[in-house]
Amino acid sequence: MGEVTIIGVYLAKNVFQLYRAVTDGTVIFRKRLSPIARRNIRC
Repeated sequence: MGEVTIIGVYLAKNVFQLYRAVTDGTVIFRKRLSPIARRNIRC
């Protein structure tokens, strides 16, 4: 098995933030997007 990963989404009025961390709390990835940038995200 691989290590456990924590994925978080922070939503606020003018900020959309994604992050990924491992179980010890070390952040591996953090991306902050403005409302305009969110429109360009494709799922």
